[in-house]
Amino acid sequence: MSHPTLTAPLEHPTLDGDQILPEPPFHATDPLLHSHPVTFHGKGSDYFKIWFVNWALTIVTLGIYSAWAKVRRNRYFYNHTLLDGHNFDYTADPMRILKGRLIAAAIVIPMSIMTSSQITQWIVIGNIIYFGLSLMIPVIIVMAMRFSLRNSEYRGIHFNFTGKISRSYGVYILWSIASALSASLLLPVMLKQQQEFLLLGSRFGQSNFDAKPPLGSRAFYNALFYSAMIAFAWILMLFVAVTIFFLVANHTYLPQFEDSVINEIYGIIGFVSLIPLVLFTAQIMRAAMFAIIWNQAHLHGIYFRCKINIIKVSWIILSNLLMRLFSLGLLSPWCTIRIKKYLYESVRVEMSAAQKQHFLADHQNNQSGSLAEGVDDLVGFDVGI
Repeated sequence: MSHPTLTAPLEHPTLDGDQILPEPPFHATDPLLHSHPVTFHGKGSDYFKIWFVNWALTIVTLGIYSAWAKVRRNRYFYNHTLLDGHNFDYTADPMRILKGRLIAAAIVIPMSIMTSSQITQWIVIGNIIYFGLSLMIPVIIVMAMRFSLRNSEYRGIHFNFTGKISRSYGVYILWSIASALSASLLLPVMLKQQQEFLLLGSRFGQSNFDAKPPLGSRAFYNALFYSAMIAFAWILMLFVAVTIFFLVANHTYLPQFEDSVINEIYGIIGFVSLIPLVLFTAQIMRAAMFAIIWNQAHLHGIYFRCKINIIKVSWIILSNLLMRLFSLGLLSPWCTIRIKKYLYESVRVEMSAAQKQHFLADHQNNQSGSLAEGVDDLVGFDVGI
């Protein structure tokens, strides 16, 4: 019995862009187009060495080495991701990232001290700085995307990001407000707008990415629906497990405690149980958005296809959470390799031989500052597609 997949049946192609993963446009069936699968050759044992050294040196150097750790980590994943026999590369300068992080730390650390102090004037100043930084989030996202993509290359051709800062405010500020006011009913629309902004603003060489067919909001609602169903199943299993635990505990361990203590125990267990639920659901949603974007991405005659199995990716994410939990994080490198390998290798690129030769001659070299990249890493804000 086959598992459900996040894609439409092959015999019913559509151009409306409103299914969870619509079929490619009819141009993608051109016999001149050749399919090139993305392959990932990273290994958990190899990445563990990088991961362990990165953490050790970052702790010993009080965070200074984190810039070099980021470059080593990204370079490992880029170099082990191959398309048509050629790997990607990450060319960022760690010193530039470090400078950006130091500037970010010089702003964020005093702000945190001020907002947590008991002096009214400091609290007011800290909140003003916090509000100002909040308004700068769209700018930070755009600058970070520019830095990240300009330091990413394939066959010597650099990527780039040309999204407008003015439009980023509408996408990240106005749509966030609209989603909040609608009690998250507009959350899928907000995510669609944000992912579309990132995709359409990305370039490879002289060519812009676009979506064919255009991204539809229904696909993101379907992705949220799948995530919600999985979350509901998790809650149901959790409820049954906690109920059984309480029934057993009430007869053995808990009677010796007062009712107030027992209620606190119940509350702590319930709260802690929600943490993996939130992480699990968020990663399911992220995997679904990855598939939606790369199933409709288009680059000047080059088509992308992505097909993931919702049951399999859910199992990978769930088992990764359990592996991290029971290994106290020591199995994190293997978990990271598992999910990246599955997602990366779910993508294939369809292009003609002539189109491939066209891109080999299309070079672009750009420079960009790393202030936003440093701020992005400091606050843990992920702006990648």
